[in-house]
Amino acid sequence: MRYKLQAMTTDIAVRGHDYNGRIEDYEEYDENSSARLFERSRIKALADERENVQKKTFTKWVNSHLLPVNCKIHDLYMDMRDGKMLIRLLEVLSGERLSEERGTFGLLFTQFTYKPEQEAKRRRKAGWKAEIQL
Repeated sequence: MRYKLQAMTTDIAVRGHDYNGRIEDYEEYDENSSARLFERSRIKALADERENVQKKTFTKWVNSHLLPVNCKIHDLYMDMRDGKMLIRLLEVLSGERLSEERGTFGLLFTQFTYKPEQEAKRRRKAGWKAEIQL
């Protein structure tokens, strides 16, 4: 904070703005100043931390639902990317068995993600209120 004395009144200028909202040209609030760069890096670090907490929380939630079928994921992004665990999770949540695709060496990533999408669309048409976002 910076205090200015002007004719017996005190105006407080915070982060380059005076009390009337006018932008003042302060050198310390330059776009590339160390304070500005620190602020941006801190915001990025907090966003990354929040994402990691959400990933960990969602992983625990998924594992709690996959526990009855003896499945567990360790890395949410890697274990869910082929779609097998996602289909397994959908089966547990819906209580229905989804048809399994049979292939030779394995199915493509798009096939695994397309199957849950098809199931979600089918359920929306059937009037399901709860929806799984893909």
